[in-house]
Amino acid sequence: METQEKLKINIYPPELEISQSGQEKIIIKINENFTNSSNSEKIYQNLLAENANCQPILEKYKEKLISSLDKLISASTINPNKEFHLEKTFQCHDLPISKVYFNHKGDYFLTCSYDGDAYLWNRKTGDIKYKIKNHANTINSAVFTRDDKLLLTGSFDCLAMLFDTENGIRVKTFEGHKEEIVEINMNNEETQFCSASMDLTSKIFDIEEGKCILTLSGHNDVVSRCSFNKESNQVLTGSYDKTCKIFDLNNGNELFNFTEHTKEITNCYFYPNDNNIIITTSLDGLCKIYDIRNGSQSLKTFDEHNKKEILCSTLSSNGKYLATGGGDNIVNVYDIKEMKKIFSLSGHNKEIYSLDFTHGDEVKYLISGDGNGECRLWDVNSGECIQIIESGEETEIIASNFNRNNTDILIADTDNIVRLYTNEIPVNY
Repeated sequence: METQEKLKINIYPPELEISQSGQEKIIIKINENFTNSSNSEKIYQNLLAENANCQPILEKYKEKLISSLDKLISASTINPNKEFHLEKTFQCHDLPISKVYFNHKGDYFLTCSYDGDAYLWNRKTGDIKYKIKNHANTINSAVFTRDDKLLLTGSFDCLAMLFDTENGIRVKTFEGHKEEIVEINMNNEETQFCSASMDLTSKIFDIEEGKCILTLSGHNDVVSRCSFNKESNQVLTGSYDKTCKIFDLNNGNELFNFTEHTKEITNCYFYPNDNNIIITTSLDGLCKIYDIRNGSQSLKTFDEHNKKEILCSTLSSNGKYLATGGGDNIVNVYDIKEMKKIFSLSGHNKEIYSLDFTHGDEVKYLISGDGNGECRLWDVNSGECIQIIESGEETEIIASNFNRNNTDILIADTDNIVRLYTNEIPVNY
């Protein structure tokens, strides 16, 4: 049987992907600062010199590669900010969408809905691989394992479920909560997950055993947030009771109680570079930073949203930046290590409901979505808005997520539409 080969060039980051049946994908970085004087033949010769092990396939497709490099140069110089363009539109569920997620590889994405269903979509073809119809109420949270072989879902039907992503078959059902599950997250080892629930508790489940092994109590209102620290021996929770707590997973005891906020917690994080640092955001419009080595009193308070609510926030994957979106239509970006605000980003004319940073060690962009159907792409280094993406409808953006390669963006709105934007140039032979 003849080996099937596929080549693709990405605009950002500029790289060549070579796929051959039965072999691991090869990624070749294109180390070129594209300008109008860039020469595709010269770039091709540099690729040959720098990638001797790929020389046969590079020579085989020389003519088409040079043609594709010409397109890449053109795209990079015409759109120097690597603008994203609409590739596909998906009309999804019967009821509104609650969440959307890329898997780790970025070849599939998941849409979750208030109708209790989740659909797994093939990113390339736009087809639904299968529909998950096991839950009886809203799926409000989901997590892919790092190898993308398993999918964990949490629902308002009080259940969490584990599915085989190859076929959509349910592997396990996790019972224990008496009211709706709001959020789920796995530990680093992917052996346990924590859940936050409207029954005022967070629970720890053993994935292999399929059962609850610990219940974390102490909040007196809905628990909306939960996450593990890196060592997987503590869980941080956030609640509508205006507090955050850290629990010891060896015994379930409460270690710290953070009580300085005056309204509901909207998010809380273990700082990934130092789990002694805690970050919290709230509807009181404040963002607070704590160092638990000094107890539960905050080190720093940011009051940067003009006395309006913080409705959403996101922490960059490298831990450097935090972004908050508010009812004042502003996005603020903070350097967590330096504990200072670096940008206040204006331009939206409605409240901010979604935020996401690009992934990787070097964070370049931030996307924000508002209540008027508009997303803005920001350069994190300069604070400049480099692209505006409009849905054409006055609808609330509920999600705007990058894939892990930073080449695709999923945008979901309250009109039940998901749009896929990309900055890729496909080159398939």
